[in-house]
Amino acid sequence: MRQSKIYIYYFICFLISSVHSLTYSQNCSPCPQVSIRIIKGASVIVNPTPNFNCISTRFSDINIYDDAQLEKKAGIYTTAPNFQSTPINLAFQFIAPSNDTLAKRPFVLMIHEGAYLFGDLGAEMGKATLMAQKGYAAAAINYRIGFENASETNPCGGTSSALIKALYRSVQDTYAAIAFFVNNSSSFGIDTQNIFLAGSSAGSMTITALNYMDENNFEILYPGITQELGPLKPANLGNFKIKGLLSHLGYAITDLNLINANNLKPTLVFQGANDTILPYTSGPVLNCGNYFTTHGSYPVISRLKQLNAPFEWIVQPNSGHNTTYTNEYITDRYALFIKRLFCNDLRQISIIQQNQIENIKL
Repeated sequence: MRQSKIYIYYFICFLISSVHSLTYSQNCSPCPQVSIRIIKGASVIVNPTPNFNCISTRFSDINIYDDAQLEKKAGIYTTAPNFQSTPINLAFQFIAPSNDTLAKRPFVLMIHEGAYLFGDLGAEMGKATLMAQKGYAAAAINYRIGFENASETNPCGGTSSALIKALYRSVQDTYAAIAFFVNNSSSFGIDTQNIFLAGSSAGSMTITALNYMDENNFEILYPGITQELGPLKPANLGNFKIKGLLSHLGYAITDLNLINANNLKPTLVFQGANDTILPYTSGPVLNCGNYFTTHGSYPVISRLKQLNAPFEWIVQPNSGHNTTYTNEYITDRYALFIKRLFCNDLRQISIIQQNQIENIKL
């Protein structure tokens, strides 16, 4: 009898959701949320109906806007000294559907690749544009690159300490960008409670460090770094929530134990199984024996499994650091992953090449 009542409640929930989807257009303001309460023994389980981001036809792998329907903005989000103490302006490019009646769009902030030595935001704008075509707001940023005695042609010429400082600066800059967009969320039309960080290669390492490391963790790697480079976070950071991490071209974290039940985030990773730049298992970062060790997606996925966390792990078995996935495929997987989170459809998915080999519903 109790089970029958539960099914009835779910049916009512489905009907309410259907009415919302008919009543509200795909660009409407967020729909009201209704929840049902199932009494199970002494506990209460609250099951929300799908929110607007779930019900809407937006935010999936379908491109519902073309380029002519997108607006672009560009500018400077902060100024900061590089490793040579020279102040530099750090740029952003923003893209989202134009004339959008949805006031708050989920926001994807993209961090480019380049071993902390080269590259710029242009490398991410193709993916940012595709995310905007799916209904998201997206942006890519420049961050401070370069560190002592290393270069694009000689990436192993520096020291671990110099590279740690480069990582620290990149996290500082990403926090500064988050503060900029959060404090200007109305003009950009972004939902500060639905922010996703997407990083490629070094950018992946940056977003991972931002989520799982604080000043104390950096002090262990480089004593005195906070005094030398200043606070990790700006004072005007504002109120926001990071809902997920999207990593392309590998994954790198300095200590697996940094990931715990209190700070874990749903994570999507693309990586080649022969990657030695951000080692697939564990090894010196950038394949430089004089640099610190990082742990890649293989042990990290095991850690996320231990913690019962949602993830999507996409491996190209015969590839190294560079994979052959297109921006279209990458952003389709990004969007489907985020959409599942909106719908509270939490899963652990493993894909080899483009063949799904594991799909566990949590």
